[in-house]
Amino acid sequence: MNEFFRGLLEKYLIQIVFIISVACYRRFRIFIEQLHPFARPVALACLFLIYLLSNYAIYPDKTSYSFWFFIISFIVLVYVVLMELLSFWHLGFLGADRSIAKGIDYGKALKICEDSLDFLGIGANKMIIRDKEFKEAIAKCQRDEKPVRLLLCPPDHEELISIARRAGKPQNEYQETVKKSLRALQILKHSESRNIEVRFYNELPLFRLMFINDNICLASHYILGEGDGSQLPQLHVWKKPLGRRDIESFYYPLKKYFDKLWESAEIWDFSKHL
Repeated sequence: MNEFFRGLLEKYLIQIVFIISVACYRRFRIFIEQLHPFARPVALACLFLIYLLSNYAIYPDKTSYSFWFFIISFIVLVYVVLMELLSFWHLGFLGADRSIAKGIDYGKALKICEDSLDFLGIGANKMIIRDKEFKEAIAKCQRDEKPVRLLLCPPDHEELISIARRAGKPQNEYQETVKKSLRALQILKHSESRNIEVRFYNELPLFRLMFINDNICLASHYILGEGDGSQLPQLHVWKKPLGRRDIESFYYPLKKYFDKLWESAEIWDFSKHL
């Protein structure tokens, strides 16, 4: 009988330890994150380890108790992970890529375009050189009342020469790349009658922003003079978070940033600078 009660007590203690661990993590997760940038992922890993050990300790009995403990503890762990994800989803962050090249690159992004496209970048060359995907995206986004908007760097911008030099390339290479993109856009504008507008900003932007279907934004930053940018991380930001207003998403300030730059930018007439 003593063995029975001792075994039962051990089972309950294991269950209590797991429940306390989950409760402590949920209660102190913000404090944990303030300790060190890696503290929160480590705490989650420890919680998962406790989950495995607790189930391993009970499983040898092969009783209905061990089965239900596994089911309940699994549901609790899923709940914790879901709450972690929701904290990002509520802000509009649907996902992220460690690098653009290994995530939603320009080819994949263009295939998503169905209704509208706004873009902020240097010259949009990496998007435009995907000729088939780009033309298909522009065709699908064709609206008489709403143009495809591209906010780009003027091809004669002196900073493009400095960037080319830092990257060890011919000083006019980036300027010529921008001109090449503009020529392709000129063909689409005049020869294929696509509703496209291009404007030039004065100062180089901090971010590369691609707004798709007025619903999703792909955002990355620039490290000018280091590679082509495809090695940099990228965020996927959703306009309308789960059950929340659009202004509670980071999509809102990113779009406001784009619109503000657009209003103050120089309108290109599709012939100048070429």
